[in-house]
This record gives sequence, structure tokens and C-alpha cells, in this order.
Amino acid sequence: MAADTPVRSAEALGPAPSTPSGIQQAKLFRIYNHYRLVVSLMLVALLFVDPVNFDMRFRLLDYYQAGVSAYLGLNAFIALLLVAGFHPSQRHITLSILLDILIMHGLLLASTGITNGLANLVIVSVAAGNILTPSRMGTFYAALAAICSLGISGWAVLALGESADDIVRAGSLGILYFAAAFVLQSISRRMMRSEALASSRARSIAELEKINQQIIQRMRTGILVLDRFGQIRLANAAAEELLYGAPKVSAPIHERATVLPKPLKQGLDAWLKDPTQRIEPFQPSPTSPLLQANFTQLDQERGDQILVFIEDMSKVTQQAQQMKLASLGRLTAGIAHEIRNPLGAISHAAQLMEESPNLDPGDHQMLGIIRRHSRRVNGIIENVLDLSRRRAANTDLIEVAPWLQEFKEDFLQTQNEGRAEAEIILKIDPQLPSARFDKSQIEQVMVNLCDNGLRYSEQHSGQRRIGIHAGATEDGERTYIDVRDQGPGIAPEHRNSVFEPFFTTDKTGTGLGLYLARELCEANQAHLSLVEDNKPGCCFRITFAHPNLDPGDHQMLGIIRRHSRRVNGIIENVLDLSRRRAANTDLIEVAPWLQEFKEDFLQTQNEGRAEAEIILKIDPQLPSARFDKSQIEQVMVNLCDNGLRYSEQHSGQRRIGIHAGATEDGERTYIDVRDQGPGIAPEHRNSVFEPFFTTDKTGTGLGLYLARELCEANQAHLSLVEDNKPGCCFRITFAHPGRMI
Repeated sequence: MAADTPVRSAEALGPAPSTPSGIQQAKLFRIYNHYRLVVSLMLVALLFVDPVNFDMRFRLLDYYQAGVSAYLGLNAFIALLLVAGFHPSQRHITLSILLDILIMHGLLLASTGITNGLANLVIVSVAAGNILTPSRMGTFYAALAAICSLGISGWAVLALGESADDIVRAGSLGILYFAAAFVLQSISRRMMRSEALASSRARSIAELEKINQQIIQRMRTGILVLDRFGQIRLANAAAEELLYGAPKVSAPIHERATVLPKPLKQGLDAWLKDPTQRIEPFQPSPTSPLLQANFTQLDQERGDQILVFIEDMSKVTQQAQQMKLASLGRLTAGIAHEIRNPLGAISHAAQLMEESPNLDPGDHQMLGIIRRHSRRVNGIIENVLDLSRRRAANTDLIEVAPWLQEFKEDFLQTQNEGRAEAEIILKIDPQLPSARFDKSQIEQVMVNLCDNGLRYSEQHSGQRRIGIHAGATEDGERTYIDVRDQGPGIAPEHRNSVFEPFFTTDKTGTGLGLYLARELCEANQAHLSLVEDNKPGCCFRITFAHPNLDPGDHQMLGIIRRHSRRVNGIIENVLDLSRRRAANTDLIEVAPWLQEFKEDFLQTQNEGRAEAEIILKIDPQLPSARFDKSQIEQVMVNLCDNGLRYSEQHSGQRRIGIHAGATEDGERTYIDVRDQGPGIAPEHRNSVFEPFFTTDKTGTGLGLYLARELCEANQAHLSLVEDNKPGCCFRITFAHPGRMI
């Protein structure tokens, strides 16, 4: 099992550059030319001072004056070129440094020789050359300056009879030239290497920022950044879809909608007054799913920006109702035996009665009613059983308008038998999109809604009348059906509970009608919601999915939603880790927890892939351990995912082993995760926990790093076991449960 990402070390940057970058070199040369211009102006100004006053004896005064004037003209010309936008190349810079050294020595020759103070300016020129070109050329500048200085001193001693001390002084200057060259070359190279490293790190940070932005945009959890007044500064696509629906234009959300939905704005105001308060779930619009918002401040000191996480509560609610679904499954299994048997007897008796020659037309009509309602009850039982088995709906592309007309006629035939006449006011908008659903299941939903609507309309107004309206959503691509009664409506305190199983306000009801209706809608990728529009009566809306999604797409969407929740949990742990939030530890019995983890993990691994196998070994009398289950589960998922991947690559089998045991003192628990992969190369063993280190090109290099950080947050230790056994083994060693800080 290898770590899952590469590191970018200093060696990865390549050799240090031999010269500064083009832009930086141009800036440095501009500064150096300003210095030369100032020096040449001062030298020209000194020409107007009587040389006798300075006790100077110029050897070639005319040449000195001409040289100083030419030097000023040259520097002024170069300055004008730079102002005009000229970008000097390396050749131009080298030529300028060489001219400086030669001109300075020419001025020394024409003035008083090497003892003149101009010799110190040569050191500056050599130093500038080594900063601008810290290479062999810089050493050549020092050598040229030393040769020129020794040449002037030697000529003065031989031709003019000067003191031999000039040669010693020239030699000392030569030593200074080389010292300045070597020191500045070393400093310049180090600075350029640091600059290159900083540039590389800046590029890496920019790449990570882009990756973070892509992750946030692709997250299914909505993320908003607000100011204290509720104005949207930043939002990802999930937040936009959850709060405002699918966008019709591609402009960012903060340019199209800066006003929060009213329920979310009220929740923000309440949270600002009391940050410990958790707001109630809300619906931004009547057809939106139930949402939950959580607030936190981005800047704890200033507190001017607020981060909002928006969750789709419909998925959380489904998970919370799994126990009720299990009970419902057992109930429906009993229904299959207890109801189907007498129902079959009724249907068979009706068939036998039809064969009797003594039946009058009225009897035949009653037998027809018996057969029709027997088929209807049998269909209801089938749908309930299919729901408990989680069988995929058998969807077809349906033209909603003719289907609704047919449903209305069939439904009214069953309603007008021996009761007050029922009335359905049907309204169908033109150009209605098609919808994809299972007709029998959605018919059962419609029958439930219409039955409820007629009953409550009759109780409240005395008339058995409802309205059905079929229309299209705002984007014009999906169909919805509204069923509205003339009843008293639903009390505000009951609106969030109407779809819960076994909830009812009718003493004769079972509380399963609307719950089963919503479950059947979700099995067809439709959404059943209560419309709150302040109109009389009660209105339920079925919003169908886009017709172009086939059942395979529905299955993939389910996988995406499930793994999005897993990714969201990982991101939450990373955020908690960055905030250094203390782990929420509990005392855990490791053996049953590991059994449960194994079952849950294998369920996610065996979807569309080769079957995964975990060989679990748990030693007896295992000590308890104290840790945060969600964080350590993330560590285990990371280790097991890596182990299965490398085992499959190396041996062709997706098999790993997990061993839980006790340390030698018998007081602490450890968990080993061993794969059947090739193991980790010795040169990589010290780097596997470093961030951004990986040997896998598809990895990010954060997996094992975050795993170790999460373990340390739980006062546990993640290590690589080096035991010379096949494969690779990682060990989580938990702290003593009674000695944790």
C-alpha cells in the first residue's frame, strides 16, 4: 500500500537559474543606470572646480574632461532609451558593465592614477556585474578590473617613476574585486533559488486553490458566503440549485440574486443574535425539498463574513426512517399472506358466480365491481411489496395530458358508485412536456391524493369536488401535477410531519398514505410536496424528473448522491482538522464497531466492481478505545481503499486483512490493515506521511497525511509496520482510554 501523492521538493525545481528573470534583470539594470547617471553628473560638476584647490595633479586633464563628458552622455542616452521602453538583453547589459570598467580605468589613467578615489567606483561596477550576471562572466569582470588596475600601476611606475606602493594598492584592489565577485555571486544564486522556489510554491498554491474551487463547485452540499446583512458574496452551484432552482443564465449567482430566501434570512438574523441556536429546516419555495442551514463565521475577530452550509434534509430524513422502513417491510410481508389469500378467494368466487345461468344484469354489474376492486387492491399490495423490496420502478415515457384524462374517467367510475357524485375540475396547460414514470405506481399516488381531497372537501364544504392542474416548471422541461381540495387545509404545526410514516390527524387513518405516496414518487425520481400558497384548501404537487433521464441515470444519480455524502464528510473532517477542533471522542468497544464497519464498507465496495474481501481477525479480551467514530472511520476507509486497490493491481484479488489486538502491556488497542500489494520501497518509507507525496499519478498525496492528522486529533498514532511480511501494513495505535488529555 503506497502513499497516494507526490511531493514537490527543491530538487524537483531543477537547477537554480544562472541569471535573474528578464523582468527582474531589467529593473536591476535600470537602478544601476540611475546610479551611473548620478556619478557622471557629479564628475562633470567637479570639472568646474579648480583642480589646484584639491591638491590634484592630473596627468592628462583634457582627456579626463572629455572622458567624463562622454561618460555622462552615454549614461543619459541609455536612460532615455530605458524611459522610451527599451528592454535591454543580456548582451547589452554585459557590454555596459565592460564599458564601465574600461571607462573608469581610463579616467584613473588620465587623472592621478590608482590612488584616485575613482578606483573605489570600479568595485561598485564589478559588484553590479556579478548581481546582474552571477556566472563566469562575473568572474571575468573582476579579472578584467584587476588586470586594468595592475596595468595602470605598472605603467605609472615604469614610465612616470611613481612609487611601487601603487602596485601593492592595485593588487589589494584586485583582491577586493574577486572577493566582491565571489560573495555576490553566492548571494545572488541563493536569492534566485529562493525566488524560484517561491514562484513554484505560488504556482502550487494557485493550482490547489483552483482544485479547491472545483471541489466546492461540485459538492452537493450548498455553500454560501454572506456578509452580516445577508448579501451573497459567493455561492457554489449546489447552493444556487437548492435555493433558487436551476439557473437559466450562466452569470454568477451574486450577480443575479443577492437577496436570500425569506426563511434563510430569518434564520440568519436569529443566528446572529444567538450563535448557539440551530435554525429549523425550511423550504425556499413550495416545490423545493426541505433544507437545513448551518452558520459559522469565516473571521472570528472581525466576523464580517459568514459561511453557510445548506443540506438537503430529504436524504437525512430517509436515513432516519430506515428503522420504520424495516418495520414496514415486515408488515408488508404479513400483508402478502393475510390479505392476498382472502382476496384470491373473493376473486375466485366472483369468477364462479359469473358462470351461473340464473344471474340478472344487476348481479353481473356487482360482480364487475368486485373484480375491478379486487384488481385494484391487488395492485396496491404489489406496489407496497415492491416498495419494501426497493425494486426499481418500471418507467415509461408518458404523455401526461391523455393519461390524466383517462385517469379522471376511471377514478370517477369507482367514486360514483353508491355515494354522492364526485367532481374533478381538470386543467391541463398547453405544450406539456412528457414525463417518465411507472403508471401503476403514480396512479396509486393520484388515487390516494384524490381520495383524501374528496373526503376533506366533503367534510368541510359538503361537496365532493377537487381540482387537478397539470403544468410545466419554470424551465419548461419538467411536468408537475397539482391536486387541490376544498377542505380546511393543514395546520402550520403539522406541515412538516404530513409525510412521516404513521402520522395522522384522522382517527380512522393509518398514517401510511402520504408516506407511501412520497416513497412511490421518489422510486420514480419524482418529488411530492405540500404547496404553501395561502389559497383555500390544501394542495399537493407531484414534480416529475426530466424525461431524458433513463433508469440507468437514476441509478447513477443515487450512487452520486451516496458518494457525495461521503465526500462531504471527508471535507468536513478536513475543515475540522484545519480549525484544530477537538475530536468528539466516545468510549468504543472495538470488536462490534469493526464488525459493523466491515459490513458497511463492503456494501459500498461491491457496487459494479469485483467483489471485495476483508479477512477480519479480532483478539479476545480487547481493551476499549476512546475516539471519534466518524474521524477514525474515515481513516479506516482510506487505508482499506488503498489496500484493495494495490492488492488488485498486484495479485488480481481485492482482498485485505484487518487485525485488532492489544499492545504488550494489554492496556491499549491497535488495528492493523494489511494488503496483498507490492509493499513500499525502502526509499519511500520515510515519506509516505508527508503531504503531497505519492507514487500514484492519479493521487493527491493528502490521504495518508490527513489520516495521520486525524489519528493525532484522537490521540492515536498511525504508523507503517516494517515486519518483512508480504504486502504493506499500517497500524493505528489508540491511546489509553483512561489517560487521554
